[in-house]
Amino acid sequence: MNNNQPPKIPLRFLRWFCRPDLLKYIEGDLIELFEENVEQKSLIIARLLFIWEVVKLFRPGIVKSFGSRNLSLGSLGVLHVKMLFRGLARDKTYAVTNILGLAVGFTAALIIYQFLSFEFNYDSSYPNKDRLYRINQSSLRNDEVVNQESFTWSALGEEAKNTISGIKELVRVHPVKYLGGESLVVSNPFDQSSYYEKDILYVDEGFLEVFDFCLVFGDAANALSSPDQVVISREQAIKYFQKEDVIGEILRVHGGSVSGKFKVGGVLEELPPNSHLKFDMLLPMSFLLSHYGAYTRQDGWGWTNFAAYILLEESADHDYISSQLNDIVDKRLGNELKQSGEQVKITLQPVTDIHLHSSLDTDIAENNNELGKVLLIATIGLITLIIAWLNYVNLSIGKALTRAKEIGVKKSLGAFQYQLFSQSILESVIVHLLAIVIGLVFTFLLSSQIQQYLQIKLDNAVWTRPGFWLVLLLVLLIGAFIFGAYPAFILSGIKSKIQQVGLFGSGGIWMRRGLIFTQLTLSMVLITGAFLVSQQIAYMRSKSTGVEMEQVLVLSGPMSLAGEGGTLLKKQHQLFKKTILKNPNVRAISGSSNIPSSGQLWQGNMRKMGALSTSNELGDAVFIDADFLDVYDLEIVAGHNFSPDIQDYEALIINEKAVELFDLGDPHSAIGQSVILDGTDTIRVDGVVKDFHWSSLHSDIKPLILGSMTGYNVNLSIRIGGESIKQTVEFIEDNFRALYPNDPFQSYFLDDRFNRQYNSDEQFGKLVSLFSGLAVFIACIGLFSLVSFIANQKIKEIGIRKVLGANITNLLSILSRDFFSILFIAILLASLISIYVGGNWLENYAYRIELSPYLFLIPALILITITLLTVSHKVISAALSNPVDSLRNE
Repeated sequence: MNNNQPPKIPLRFLRWFCRPDLLKYIEGDLIELFEENVEQKSLIIARLLFIWEVVKLFRPGIVKSFGSRNLSLGSLGVLHVKMLFRGLARDKTYAVTNILGLAVGFTAALIIYQFLSFEFNYDSSYPNKDRLYRINQSSLRNDEVVNQESFTWSALGEEAKNTISGIKELVRVHPVKYLGGESLVVSNPFDQSSYYEKDILYVDEGFLEVFDFCLVFGDAANALSSPDQVVISREQAIKYFQKEDVIGEILRVHGGSVSGKFKVGGVLEELPPNSHLKFDMLLPMSFLLSHYGAYTRQDGWGWTNFAAYILLEESADHDYISSQLNDIVDKRLGNELKQSGEQVKITLQPVTDIHLHSSLDTDIAENNNELGKVLLIATIGLITLIIAWLNYVNLSIGKALTRAKEIGVKKSLGAFQYQLFSQSILESVIVHLLAIVIGLVFTFLLSSQIQQYLQIKLDNAVWTRPGFWLVLLLVLLIGAFIFGAYPAFILSGIKSKIQQVGLFGSGGIWMRRGLIFTQLTLSMVLITGAFLVSQQIAYMRSKSTGVEMEQVLVLSGPMSLAGEGGTLLKKQHQLFKKTILKNPNVRAISGSSNIPSSGQLWQGNMRKMGALSTSNELGDAVFIDADFLDVYDLEIVAGHNFSPDIQDYEALIINEKAVELFDLGDPHSAIGQSVILDGTDTIRVDGVVKDFHWSSLHSDIKPLILGSMTGYNVNLSIRIGGESIKQTVEFIEDNFRALYPNDPFQSYFLDDRFNRQYNSDEQFGKLVSLFSGLAVFIACIGLFSLVSFIANQKIKEIGIRKVLGANITNLLSILSRDFFSILFIAILLASLISIYVGGNWLENYAYRIELSPYLFLIPALILITITLLTVSHKVISAALSNPVDSLRNE
């Protein structure tokens, strides 16, 4: 048997549409061409080319006439459009429900598309983004990763730039918060206006050119060429100088050893909203390295507080660059790392991957998202759109029965089935076009409110991109031709009353029930997901953290005196402390390097005294004074608190996790032992506190060292009581301004700050809830249409049953039992899906709720209630109808 034959279906299609007088010649030529392609190319390619040639022949002049008595395609198309709009105007309920359901689905999809476009285009505005990489550093022990961060040594960047070929440019970035505080005080020395600024970066000179951040005023090549220059945003220029062109103006920075006067060398254009780097002010890296002594020790191989970005040459291999970076680390620190039992691995990460593909322990980017979460949101948008399309199919099938006479008349006038099919597809295209236009209007009107409500960013520039309109066209084609095909087949296939019974009897009803079942299942999954997210957030908010944060007021510590010497700063601190404690509503005050929710001051290798250096463990350290435990009501399980006259670096208080990590025995036996910090400082343990959550419940409790430092007052924590909170805060502010006249007063309550760590979870929960509501709304439209259809189908049956004595309860049961059987099966299936998906999602949390039955029972009750409200009106009105009205014509 010869298999080298042209494909049968395209050949039959050609014979069907081609003019008889041309068919013999065209078919012969195509077969001859097919045989040549088989010999010269391959059978598969020959068949594909044959299909393509047949498609190209389907055009006027070759397509045969299908009979003189048929309506022409053009006139029939115009007639179809007129009849469609007349039908929509006549049946307004059908028109509104059908178009509105699609429009709501398109609106949800468009909003999520904007969200996805914003997320997936992070850091894509840089011209050299394809050659721009960030250095990431991993610490390993026994080949197991113990820490991953986007920071490395300052010396690594400098040496790599000078020695590795293939690097066009390398710039280092140092956030101000890694200097020991979250912000610096910046002032205009002429009018003494001062503000805390936290979005400050120290950067190398070529930073602006590598990332191509634009300046409104100034030259990017020279804006940071001198150690005393500063680049500020346009907003900062207006804030400090009330004008935009401030080149040459002077700003004073207060921050201890990094204090100084800086001349404005450039004013930034507004940054791209989807950039992982956020800043309002840039200071020269050369100034930081020459003034902050800790960074000059060990030739820059001590502290790892520097993010480094590499712009590669066009011909460079990033794998080669990565290996060279690891060689530099091994050459400089190999012996030292081997002695401590530690390994370091350097990797390069494309900047375009940072936002969605980073799961580092410490990251310069503070607004990263999770790829899994973004894809889940995309799935929710797709589900909402599919529900809208299923609803359209359901409504269209229901409408088909009422158009049986119309189809019969058209067929009697000579319309063929393919023409009726085309009519239905044309109607589907028009309905989808109307819905898309309405969806675009809804999206345009609601996008700002949605951004504000969900606290998310949408890419409003998508409207200007051709790709967006191509996607929209694809959605139109999928909806109109794929989801519009089944109703079109039904409409074009109606021939007689007998076939109508077949189409709209048991088979048709089961088809519609299947569509409703799918809608209800997907809706239940979304409702359960929204409820699960809300319960997880509520659990994290309500679970005890082990820290008493209620009514703890946090002040940003004074920076103007930081450069005047530690003695004066301590003296003023003690005076401020003594003054505000006179107020009976001020219970305690403490100074510390950091506060719960703000990260740690220092992270490094630690071990107990006497242990080998290979037993080093990675730990976190925060420095506090003797009142810190009282302010935060931390429970001491062994030992004692610091004494009031404790000296800096004299003693430690550690948590239970640290006792276990450093192998100090039990908490009581840990007292009096010493811990070696970073291989240099040996400090004794005075106390052990019960484990508490320093950060959110996303992660587990980590080993924590609380070191004594009485003069480190970057953050002032004040516990207040009583009912006069406002007056107490005003009292504290007045005394702060009196003692620190050159520092702005900045305060917040710690519980608000701590709960902000769950903002991203709340945004996700709101988004799921919003689109779940939209999906349920669309599903209810489809459910209502099915109820109406079945009630109309059974109207005579209801009349007969009522005449024979059936009561309202019996009739309600007959009309509604099918719906609720569908509903309960949908709930069961959706619960199984939710258990799987929800369980995987909860794995992202160290502390999470259990998947108990109530998590599925409550969403089920919500969906049942919504279903009852949707179907009850139509079912009850059908049951209460007068049987005379339905049987008078029988």
